Amino acid sequence: MKMQMRAGAIAILLAVNLMPTAAEALSTTVNCPTQSIVAAVNAGFDEITIVGTCTENVGIQQDDVTLQGGGSGGTVIGELFVTGAHRVTIQNLTISGGSGHGIAAVDGAAVAVTNVTINGVGDTGIVATNGSFINVNGATVQNSGGGTGITVDMGSQAVIAGSTIRNNSSTGISVLRGGIVTLAGTTIAGSPEGLALNTHAMGWLNGNTITTSASDDSSALDMDWGSTARLNGGNTLTSAGNALFMRQGTTLNQRNGDAINGPIFIDGLSNAEFRDVSINGDVQVVDHSVLRMKDQSGSLVHVSLTGNTGVSEDSGLNFIKDQGDERVRVVGNITCADTKSSLSALPTNVSISGKTKGCAGYSNATN
Repeated sequence: MKMQMRAGAIAILLAVNLMPTAAEALSTTVNCPTQSIVAAVNAGFDEITIVGTCTENVGIQQDDVTLQGGGSGGTVIGELFVTGAHRVTIQNLTISGGSGHGIAAVDGAAVAVTNVTINGVGDTGIVATNGSFINVNGATVQNSGGGTGITVDMGSQAVIAGSTIRNNSSTGISVLRGGIVTLAGTTIAGSPEGLALNTHAMGWLNGNTITTSASDDSSALDMDWGSTARLNGGNTLTSAGNALFMRQGTTLNQRNGDAINGPIFIDGLSNAEFRDVSINGDVQVVDHSVLRMKDQSGSLVHVSLTGNTGVSEDSGLNFIKDQGDERVRVVGNITCADTKSSLSALPTNVSISGKTKGCAGYSNATN
């Protein structure tokens, strides 16, 4: 009897050891079009490899799900919709042609998107909303029917790196209503707006190239309604319309070696500070706004601003030189349109090659 009990116990232990633990993934391969991703998700598989082309919308509500393309790749014609689920990974896939978004993360979802191409979906390429988080790495998002490549909205956050966002008819990346984006090593091109920050949104930028399509009403970086941006270095903003457009109480802080090619417009109680920048374009500071400039490039010949500057409607332009800084070099004219606008430009702080006109606080006609 004791031997039987002992043998039974050993059998139970072996069976328990052979059962998958909670940390082990339940994996399957979905061969489309004959099989279904939705069926695999509903069956409880959490590591799903997709082969072929699947035409379906897929909803994910459980944590720790991975959708990935097989060795020869996988394509989804439809929408991948993640609701509230955490640690969801979507990788090595092509998503195209569906009538909705490409990928949507909603209601606090957390999604990693890696090496994914989203092309020609009916609405926005990638959406994060209602407190969700997306980490996008090595993605291409293009030709979105809804006009925007990536939208980050309603307190959501996004980290986007090493990606290409192009040829979306309205905006490359739109960050709205308290959304936050960290953008690094990414190219945005081919849309009237590159990166748009609207309504208390925040953007941290490092090493990006942002250009716009040929449009007079375009902005590489567009900031509205109390939004904030930080240029941390290596960024290039280029547009024939406005390389930088700020209004309605926005704030920009630039730190280290960024280039702005095209006009700058700072309006409506907005303020910007540039510390090591190369601006090639005209600048307008309007309606109780302030622009401050330093030169911390470490180069005696560095030119911070090449272009004409206008200051109007009780606005200010300040050139600052702290210990260790170089003099700010300006190639162009500066004009103040009214007596309430001012220019703070001590000869020890700035070298202006053009003419100055009408600015309170600066007595030299030329410098």
